[in-house]
Amino acid sequence: MTQDVTRTSQKDEARLIQRDVLKLAIPSILAGITIPLVGMADTAVAGRLGSAAHIAAIALGSTMFDWLYWNLSFLRTGTSGLSAQAFGRGDFRHAVRLFTQSVLLALGLSLIILLIQKPFAKLFFLITPCSQETMQLALEYFMIRVWAAPAALSLFSI
Repeated sequence: MTQDVTRTSQKDEARLIQRDVLKLAIPSILAGITIPLVGMADTAVAGRLGSAAHIAAIALGSTMFDWLYWNLSFLRTGTSGLSAQAFGRGDFRHAVRLFTQSVLLALGLSLIILLIQKPFAKLFFLITPCSQETMQLALEYFMIRVWAAPAALSLFSI
């Protein structure tokens, strides 16, 4: 009888832990899918323009952001791990400091991205063959969307 009560208690505790983990994981999962979703939405819109070059340009432009943002994904993984530890300790002051540092780092890295956007694009198109029309469209797409880097990288921190 006591074993049944113990098992039930352990199952309830496991369910509570799973629920707490989901509460923390769902925002991180949603943040992780936002970058590809923007590219997918842009591709859907470009498909209405009637030219394969537009769709190819969106694909290339999205790939450029994948390269940039993938290399900066440590903002998401590092911040979430350290924040989870601070939260688990109940050290909310440290959690706020981690958040502030992460957002400031994201903004600093965004500034660097904005400063290197043209050399980065040149390098990208040196190693990525495409038609002149597609390159021009992809470059235009990249040069517009790159200004969202501060928001995108800050979202990694959040």
